[in-house]
Amino acid sequence: MAADYQYNNPLLEDFLFPPYDAIQPKHVSPAILSLLDQLESNLVELETRGEPTWPKLVEPLEKIKDRLSVVWGIVNHLNAVMDSPELRSAIEEVQPEKVKFQLRLDQSKPVYTAFKAIRQSSEWESLNELRFASVDLELHKNYIPGGLESVFDIDQRVSRKTQVMPLQPEDRFLCSFSHIFADTYAAGYYCYQWAEVLAADAFSAFEEAGLNNEKAVKETGIKFRETVLALGGGKSPLQVIPV
Repeated sequence: MAADYQYNNPLLEDFLFPPYDAIQPKHVSPAILSLLDQLESNLVELETRGEPTWPKLVEPLEKIKDRLSVVWGIVNHLNAVMDSPELRSAIEEVQPEKVKFQLRLDQSKPVYTAFKAIRQSSEWESLNELRFASVDLELHKNYIPGGLESVFDIDQRVSRKTQVMPLQPEDRFLCSFSHIFADTYAAGYYCYQWAEVLAADAFSAFEEAGLNNEKAVKETGIKFRETVLALGGGKSPLQVIPV
């Protein structure tokens, strides 16, 4: 009979809308225990074979979390709207195992290490800024209101060239990109990257002069002061930066 509750269990079916009318307290324990076994296997496989990439780490991890969240959420909702001693007892029976798996999932060292590798990659920060700058320019130059591409389509397209991990389809970063949508930047966000390029060029001039050569560093410093610092915004950067 227990096997019937496991294999003919509305909580384990593929559904678009939860079959609340078919779920009974007797289904809860077999469903949750069976689901936890399956998700544990999925997690072990992810820890063993997962790589620090979006499709091989983030997507399978989200599927594990979403599956547990959906089924457990259905059970909790039922408990809230049609509380009964049988349902409470069924939930109390499996809740320790659910909490145990949740803690194991959230504290997985291999998963943490993989995410850390993504976050510490040298491309992370620079590519993030490149995304902002590229989207800014693309919207300013090529966006056509009411055209074939929405602003979010453009963000997705540009981001495929700049992100370590691709954006989620529902990403709406642009709604909070206040620098260009709620300020006076126009197409000016790219200036951050341009400033970094100019700063790198300026420092490379000192490196080429020889950082241990006090005389050469002083001469370069005077040149920097008399051009970049003294002229400031009075001339175009192409005229200010010595070539």
